[in-house]
Amino acid sequence: MLLENDRRAAEVSAANIVCTHGQQTREANAEMYSVYDDVELLDWLRWAHETGPSFLQTIAEAAFLTDLEDYKLLRPALLKLKEANPKTGQDVCPFCC
Repeated sequence: MLLENDRRAAEVSAANIVCTHGQQTREANAEMYSVYDDVELLDWLRWAHETGPSFLQTIAEAAFLTDLEDYKLLRPALLKLKEANPKTGQDVCPFCC
């Protein structure tokens, strides 16, 4: 009986985490109207589009052209690409990033 109660408590706890995370995601997405509202990625996307490698230029162009619904699907991949391909060159301020 004790194990059954522990399992149920763990399921409720996991459900609360998922629900809370989903709520935070929805709230964050509700504030974003376009890629231009994405303060975390906009500067990097501009850099990638203007001076990044051709692959990043193409991905950044897609991000700028897509509608918000598709951008929200693309955003997690963009965050990973930003992490793997930080800005480089003279236009980078060491205090901004």
